Amino acid sequence: MRAKGMIKMNSTPYKLLLAAALAAAACGEDEAPETPNATTPRFAISTNVFNADFSNQTTFIGFTDDLSQGMLSLDDAIEVPGGGALWGLPGAGEYYITSAETLTVTKFSFVDGAPTEVGRLGVSGAGVSALFGELMIFDSPTKGYLVATTDAVALELDLDKMEIVRSIDMSAMLIPGAPSFLTPPLVARGNELVGAVYGTNIEQETVSETSNIVFFDTSTGAIEVVPAPCGGLVYTMAANNGDIMFASDPWTAGINAIDSTRAPEPCLARLPAGSRTPDPNVVRLNTVIGGPTGGLIPAGNNGLYVRVLDTSNFPIGMDTTGIQLFGTPGWLTYEIDLANPSSAQQVQRGVIAGGIRYFDVDGVFYETQSAATFTETTLVRTTGADAPAESLVVPGVPFEIVRLR
Repeated sequence: MRAKGMIKMNSTPYKLLLAAALAAAACGEDEAPETPNATTPRFAISTNVFNADFSNQTTFIGFTDDLSQGMLSLDDAIEVPGGGALWGLPGAGEYYITSAETLTVTKFSFVDGAPTEVGRLGVSGAGVSALFGELMIFDSPTKGYLVATTDAVALELDLDKMEIVRSIDMSAMLIPGAPSFLTPPLVARGNELVGAVYGTNIEQETVSETSNIVFFDTSTGAIEVVPAPCGGLVYTMAANNGDIMFASDPWTAGINAIDSTRAPEPCLARLPAGSRTPDPNVVRLNTVIGGPTGGLIPAGNNGLYVRVLDTSNFPIGMDTTGIQLFGTPGWLTYEIDLANPSSAQQVQRGVIAGGIRYFDVDGVFYETQSAATFTETTLVRTTGADAPAESLVVPGVPFEIVRLR
């Protein structure tokens, strides 16, 4: 993971989409933080565990020293009432939890080997009315930003004092006429983070025909927004040559396949290295493989994985909904070589759901492969000589991984 300008995965629309898909399918502020040492767990993982009918979920923060194998235990996990999101700067030994229920940011460290709350900050009085699709961005161990996309503000935070320094207007990034999301992961380029903003109305199952590309300067808090060459862009990754790639997701692909007037055709777009002007020539993902295609998962060797709906076994009918397609374990995996993005090769894996989560852990990438019941999820390493390789099994559905030391 990158130290400067690092950003962790969070709840974008995916958590709500997952919950809807499942339903359709079925404080010690005076403690001094310790320097990370061998007694500090190597990784913190947040995971959402659902009840039997998927009507309720609980977030747990668990800890492990090994992502490559075994089963994550929740015996000593921290339970987050009402759900939350996990954030942290890699190797700092600290982590943060944002709570939608209490509208707070809580800082944790390890004191005498135990995870201990060392600071808490309320944000409801600073122009934040809801925490959904929020991001935490870190410029350094002492300076960060909470980006509240629903309110289009970024709060600069003093992470030592757990105080709000100032509020930054982010309204320039919004997509008119639709709830907008600055969707992680973002890619670091110098002092900037680069990402895509798209608009989607989950209840109406529509996706905006336009997207924006956002440049966020972590040293100053300044943003610059340029129009993307196609709509529905969600995922972002860096190519080997420094280009930044953006792609639509399976949610967009599924809705477009149901009704092309409600969502744009899935696409793959490119921002050339060092440039602020995206390439106007985009790859139309559906034409590469011949079916509804979306997603972007780094696969190493300048490749990426995409999801392709197996319409021969999962046909789209008159009553099919986007939520159903998103949650259906009927998506195949294909690999696209960015040196020749007009063709793809199928990866020998079983069919999986359309929802995608992936994590960058020090340049090693893992994606989620959930069981049909969503009671547990296997992390699948997508980079390395023997990839894809099944790794740690996590109860529920994991949403964030923070390396603590």
